[in-house]
Amino acid sequence: MSKKKQSFSASAKRSQSASVQLTSLMDALTIILIFLLTNYSEQPEENDLPQFIKLPLTVGANVIAQKIDFPVIIGTNKVQIAKDHVITFSDFEQESDRIMEEYKTALKEVKEKLEKERGIASDTSNLSDEGQKKKDQIHVYIQADKGIPYKVIDKFLINSAEAGLNFFNFVIQKKQEG
Repeated sequence: MSKKKQSFSASAKRSQSASVQLTSLMDALTIILIFLLTNYSEQPEENDLPQFIKLPLTVGANVIAQKIDFPVIIGTNKVQIAKDHVITFSDFEQESDRIMEEYKTALKEVKEKLEKERGIASDTSNLSDEGQKKKDQIHVYIQADKGIPYKVIDKFLINSAEAGLNFFNFVIQKKQEG
């Protein structure tokens, strides 16, 4: 009789450990779905690309025209912030401190200029109107050469975030069909 009790309790333990917690899985899937729905744009943007970078290619993207206010273009030997500032270098790793200092200075100038043009308050955290907060957001459009390592791009993203620019879009190029 003791053997029957042991086998029954062993199968009960197995069935408990094999159960799947669907609640947490559904929560995660819901969050992913909401993220994708809010960040999905049916209308990609068409912009003139600088000659010193080659963007990654994608298949299946449609292209439309939309003005980019704050492009950050990262090439293999120079960085362009908006149309006003260009930082040239020969080796990013060796000159990264200088590049990042110049980048921070340029970011501050371009951000202030855009805020002035748009009539945006520098600190939008105390705004109660969510629509106004969204309108006041300055989006940085990152255009990076496809050969640039992500750790380099990451330095630009971190410095942009430290300057108060927290909304990023990455620009890609549609692969020509045929």
